[in-house]
Amino acid sequence: MGLFSKKKPKNALKDEQSSARFPDIPTDDDFSYDSPNFDKDAKDIKQGVNSGMFDDFDIPIRKPKAFDEEKTFGPQMPSMDADVKRAIKEERPVFIKLDKYKNVIKSINEMKKKIEETQEIISKLDQAKKEEDEQLQKWHSDLEALKERLLSIDSTLFEE
Repeated sequence: MGLFSKKKPKNALKDEQSSARFPDIPTDDDFSYDSPNFDKDAKDIKQGVNSGMFDDFDIPIRKPKAFDEEKTFGPQMPSMDADVKRAIKEERPVFIKLDKYKNVIKSINEMKKKIEETQEIISKLDQAKKEEDEQLQKWHSDLEALKERLLSIDSTLFEE
């Protein structure tokens, strides 16, 4: 026996639809709510807060997040231990691992590239500033020439 094997006659469906009744639409009288009371002024609120009502209220203290230098500034150069510092002072040979040496050389090369890029940017900014200064100087001289022409025209017109 299947679930959908028996079909209802069309007349039975119409009877079910006609007997279905929707609920009545609620009116405004059916709803009740309390409106907020804003009778208190700032002075009453301050008195309530200062009255000690909130003394038992524990405010959690936030702890600062851990600062990860490597995420912020990138990989750092390894620090020197006391033996290395002593060897440098006494001018003895210092032995380091090859991978650390390669990392240091790589970091130094990256810093050199960054310095070169920065120098190029600064030189471009200097060139742009020089061009701006030249243009401003030209505008000043043009403005002075216009003032002199205007004064000469003004003097010729009002002399007569």
